[in-house]
Amino acid sequence: MAGFNADSTHPANPPGETRLQELQQRIAEFQALDRVTVLVTQSLDLDEVMEAALDVALDLLRVEAGAISLVDEQKEALVFRAQKGWRHQDFVRQGVSVPLHQGLSGLAVRTGQIVVTGDVSNDPRVAIPAFREEGIQAMALAPMRARGRAVGVLGVMSYEPRTFTEHETAILSSIADRIGLAIDNARLYDEALDREQFATALGRVALALNSTLELPRVLDLICRESISLFDLDGAFVWLVEGDRLVGIAGEGPGRDAFLGMSLPLSEQKALGVRVIQEARPIYLNAVQQMPEAEKPANRHLFELFNVQSILGVPLLKGKRPVGALMLVDARHPDRFGARDVERAALLGTQAALAIENARLYAQTQRRLQEQSALHEVAVATRGLLNPQAVIERGLAALIALFELDMAALFFMDRQGRLIPHTMRGASHREWETLRRKPIPLRSLLLSPPSDSNKARHTAEIAEDVEALPPGASPLARQMGMRTMAILPLVASGRLLGFVSLGARRPAALNRKDIPLLESLSTQLAVAIENARLYEQMERRLEELSSLSRVSAAMNRALSLEEILTIVLDEAQSLIHYQTAAILLRREEDETLYVAAARGMSQEEIRRFNRQQISCRQGCLAQVWDQGSCLEIDDARHTPDVVPLTSTVPPRLTYVPLRTEVGVIGLIVLDDVSTNEATRHLLLSLADIAAAAIRKARLYGETERRVAELTALQEVSLQVTSSLDLWTVLETITQSALKLTQAQTVQIYLYDPQRERLIFGTAMWADGNRRPLVGHPSRDGFIAQVAHTGHPDFVEEVARYPDPDHLEIGQHPLQALAGFPLKRADQVLGVLTIAYGETHRFSDDEVRMLNLLADQAAIAVDHARLFALESRRSAHMALINQVARQATATLDLGRLLQRAAQAIRTNFGRFHVALFLMDEERDHVVLRAVAGGHADLIQPGYELPVGEGIVGWVAQRGETLVINDVEQDPRYRPFSPEQKVIRSEMAVPLKLAGQVIGVLDVQDLEPGAFDEDHVRALETLADQLAVAIDNARLYEEVRRRLTELSALQEVTLQITASLDVHTVLDTIVRHGLSITKADNVHIYLYDEAQGRFTIGTALWQDGRRTPAVKEPRPHGLTSTVQRTGRPLIINDAPSHPLFQDGKAPQWELP
Repeated sequence: MAGFNADSTHPANPPGETRLQELQQRIAEFQALDRVTVLVTQSLDLDEVMEAALDVALDLLRVEAGAISLVDEQKEALVFRAQKGWRHQDFVRQGVSVPLHQGLSGLAVRTGQIVVTGDVSNDPRVAIPAFREEGIQAMALAPMRARGRAVGVLGVMSYEPRTFTEHETAILSSIADRIGLAIDNARLYDEALDREQFATALGRVALALNSTLELPRVLDLICRESISLFDLDGAFVWLVEGDRLVGIAGEGPGRDAFLGMSLPLSEQKALGVRVIQEARPIYLNAVQQMPEAEKPANRHLFELFNVQSILGVPLLKGKRPVGALMLVDARHPDRFGARDVERAALLGTQAALAIENARLYAQTQRRLQEQSALHEVAVATRGLLNPQAVIERGLAALIALFELDMAALFFMDRQGRLIPHTMRGASHREWETLRRKPIPLRSLLLSPPSDSNKARHTAEIAEDVEALPPGASPLARQMGMRTMAILPLVASGRLLGFVSLGARRPAALNRKDIPLLESLSTQLAVAIENARLYEQMERRLEELSSLSRVSAAMNRALSLEEILTIVLDEAQSLIHYQTAAILLRREEDETLYVAAARGMSQEEIRRFNRQQISCRQGCLAQVWDQGSCLEIDDARHTPDVVPLTSTVPPRLTYVPLRTEVGVIGLIVLDDVSTNEATRHLLLSLADIAAAAIRKARLYGETERRVAELTALQEVSLQVTSSLDLWTVLETITQSALKLTQAQTVQIYLYDPQRERLIFGTAMWADGNRRPLVGHPSRDGFIAQVAHTGHPDFVEEVARYPDPDHLEIGQHPLQALAGFPLKRADQVLGVLTIAYGETHRFSDDEVRMLNLLADQAAIAVDHARLFALESRRSAHMALINQVARQATATLDLGRLLQRAAQAIRTNFGRFHVALFLMDEERDHVVLRAVAGGHADLIQPGYELPVGEGIVGWVAQRGETLVINDVEQDPRYRPFSPEQKVIRSEMAVPLKLAGQVIGVLDVQDLEPGAFDEDHVRALETLADQLAVAIDNARLYEEVRRRLTELSALQEVTLQITASLDVHTVLDTIVRHGLSITKADNVHIYLYDEAQGRFTIGTALWQDGRRTPAVKEPRPHGLTSTVQRTGRPLIINDAPSHPLFQDGKAPQWELP
């Protein structure tokens, strides 16, 4: 028989009591509406009001789900703002909206009436298909009104077919009326708060704009603050320059394309031009959907950068247009409205004022700069002692003073040729060509030089270069100058060179300027000469001071790395190299390696070190044997040169590091020019460095030995004082990493149960603890070390024939070594060490790592013995704990659930299930589940005895452990959605030798169960079997007492009452309570008429309607009457009385 949901187990209430319940319901409704009213008057929080309204509506109307949508006047749509109780869809998060002219919600807003539908799936007025996908069957929608207009819709929904009564719709309307005003108040409050916040933000922006007078800064602030104020994707500024509109600043998509863009003010389709001409803000929404003919100019940029909405604001100073501010949104097609126009206009006023102030400030600054140009030249010639600074500032001052486009300085060499030195102003590609080699004097002068010095010491001016005779000053023509001046630089009667001044416009200079130009060039020449002399003197003093400082610094330093850094820094200050390296000799094979470098990449350093260059290879032999500095001017054409990188520089300089025992290394410098003085300084620096390097090596060796002994002592103490394996292994990895400076140290342990190596612990130089490989392969490098029991070394991974064998994955490691952890000739694991560079393992290093591996082996052995005993003790404690938790109740269902949860919690397993035997049906039935699959499998799930792992154990009565279920055909997953199980153990629950159930434990990891787990769970299963039997006995006793109590009450009723209907009602009521059946019927046999009539009936939901008023003649009821014996049918569809097909599905035959 089919089941029913029970709302009540009591007979119908008397009329008075029913009236009282209705009155109480009305009071509860009024109280709920009063709560809504109080919240409406006290809260301006829109979300709080909507949440409370939905709670009240769902509670009063007894529906499962509800939603509130608010009117968006700009979009002319209803937008979902709150929902509750929905099973699948989230319209609020998805931003779902319904146009006001569509759907049931739109109908409620338009008519101002409640709209009800009892069949959502077939109602054509439903505008959103997702309502049907949600499974909603019926709903009622009430308009929410405030101040004479609809502000939204309150809807309640049911997942079951139902109708809404007039009383229910009245309640819904009342709630909607109350919260409509609250929503409108909250909206008004939010708008006021928004206006206040915008005013505050605008004030902050105005303050920021007024705090700076630099135009680029002002423009940048306008763009960034506009984006922040309006939550946009971009902001761009057009400025009016003459008769054009120029893109001057911007932030956001298309910035690079916008900057420098220029539009004529006659371009009518350009939005920026329209904004300026009409002197009002203009906005365009849904730009991408606009017809091509209506799109503004430069629409290709709108499409390229996916501009959806744009708002243009004129920047007006009074009535004069300064420019336009364009605000861009690339996400929302309907972004801008009247409020945005109003606010953007306020921002535009502030921006225009700030731009105009910055422009005025720039003009004032420019005039001041013109006035100070003469003074600037004087300061440049008197106040500076750095030649380059004098030249730079002098040329800049000349450009500013005469409003020129170019100023260049040429020095003269001993052959009378010009050496291009510095150029300021307009750059030209020819300048880079000129700097590559000296040029003849006639290429610069405006007239051919004479033999006398007087001609060379005279300034020349050409007011129009194009008017010069052919062949005169070809350099001026190459640079595209129309005006050209050549000024000699003369100091102490010696010609130092020339200054060339140029302008693209003709007549920028004239002959009246010659006296001033000659005076300025003389001042500049004297200043340059003085600065050169001062610089030379300072350089000499600095070199001597530097050597003294370097010597003191190196004497204080004990670290080799620190000493090498000092050497490279000082060499840089001496000669300003691009690339430099310090090469030191390896003691074992007299090859050179890069100990420190500047200007070389790590890959270039590794490549050089892999070459194993001998200290006497090629030209190095001369430096090594003679101990002298070697400078090669044409390195690219020298056959025996030894460069630092694959690209050979034009020059190479080798400086030996000399000690009393000979040369120990070299300083190599790329592409530097030296003289006698700098070579002497480099040798002095190298000698100081060599002594310091030798001292640092001795100190480092001593320090390393002390560190090794300290580390070994610490590890030994840890091994003897701690039984925590991971603490000891971590100490060992940290010690090894610290002593060797490796990239990573890793320890892998042998798992005898799985017969393979597993990851133990790791430490990387950056503090990471990730493994190189989670499970080493059985034929990889790590397993090979364990198999042979001997250390193995790979000093250069790149040359290893099979890199995959090393199992380093994508890690950039270049050297690797493995050491077995051995204890009594048994390998317990492997210690691996890896370097990011190629590495040579010295004898001392191997000895130290072997000792650490031995200590690790001792720690592993001790810890495993300790862990074995600890685990056994812990299992016994867990057994007692689980038993106490499970047996704390005699309720069978609660006992089983507690037991399952306690086993999962205390044993840390993924899934635990308890099955009990159904001997009549020869099935095992799930009674309790805990863990990861609790949401997929529910109590009541059945398995035939003998099927699957649980069924097999129920049939055999034996514990079954499977540590890899993929290899066992008995494994049956109960759902395709379950997680992948790798291990499973099933233990029979036995009582007096008979299986009464099965304890099933599953785990996601393979090999999860061992003998200790078997012993623990079998012990626990025995205790559970006894507890289950006790609970069953308790339930049986309690059931018998309930039955006796019911029978006693029925007997008393029968003896106390002569009303047959009262007696029958008592019987069916107790029958329903005791049997937990769906219904109880009593039929009375009328002998006179020879048929049955209904006596009484009762259903679990309180109904009293009989299933049938008169049973069939040959059905169950008639059979019992004829035979006079009870008849019990546990499987009605298969019983012969049901085979004629005449009985309804639910009914007694």
